[in-house]
Amino acid sequence: MTPRRLRPGFCLLAVFLCFTATGPAGSAPRRERSAPQERQRRSELVEWNLISLSTRPDVRQGILVGRPGGEAKGAVLLFPGGNGAHSFRKRGGSFRLGNNFLVRTAPLFVQEGFVAAIVDAPSDHSSGMGDGFRTGEEHLADIQAAADHLAKKGIRRIFLIGTSRGTLSVASLSTKLKHPRVAGFVLTSSMDAISSLPLDEAASPVLVVHHAQDACRATTYSGAQAAYARLAKSARKHFITVSGGDTPVSGPCAPLHAHGFLGKERETVRAIAQWMRGEAAPGQINP
Repeated sequence: MTPRRLRPGFCLLAVFLCFTATGPAGSAPRRERSAPQERQRRSELVEWNLISLSTRPDVRQGILVGRPGGEAKGAVLLFPGGNGAHSFRKRGGSFRLGNNFLVRTAPLFVQEGFVAAIVDAPSDHSSGMGDGFRTGEEHLADIQAAADHLAKKGIRRIFLIGTSRGTLSVASLSTKLKHPRVAGFVLTSSMDAISSLPLDEAASPVLVVHHAQDACRATTYSGAQAAYARLAKSARKHFITVSGGDTPVSGPCAPLHAHGFLGKERETVRAIAQWMRGEAAPGQINP
């Protein structure tokens, strides 16, 4: 039987459909990961260990710790926003990280060569930490114990990084935590309320990072500038302004907005890491 000859238009259509279905050279179509998928992928590249420290009588302080593959350049104690509780959870054999800026970027700090330790709420405040606790002596004792633990593990330089309500913890600690291994403090998306703290007593290095389009009424850009101006005694202070990023997918005070550096996470973490390493950090991270 003589084979039927296909019309030229049909042949072109068949080739087009084949190419678009498989991609170049027969490869599978490339799918972009969603934000939660990308966050989980980064998390799974890090081996996480949940450490429970005895800090005060009958009180346990949890920190979720991830270490880089080689020698660590230092460690970061990460203070999430909100009430500071349950920002990560274990499912099966791995940990799932929440949306908070410092929680979802913890693996990026590990990639930069730092031990990343996410601070959980202590056992006597398991439902969340209030502002009074974050600026009080009991919180100071808990974090002193966390710094001691990292120092005993051979970490020589420890930085405390807070975001949003977590900056109440870090700003307060910058004025009263005396530890030989603590090398500096980083405030991201700072609460305007930190201006009520005695920031003029902070002598350690301090980095302030804020998004110019942060629309949260409690964390204004002008408030961050005012807090920065009060750091008169800081041994080394620096301010980084972040602009641009992805279209927000949450409210203005939630983490998937400019408030949480959405779409600018990698550049922001890299700039923070540069400052912690003593390198020249940018003053601007532009769109």
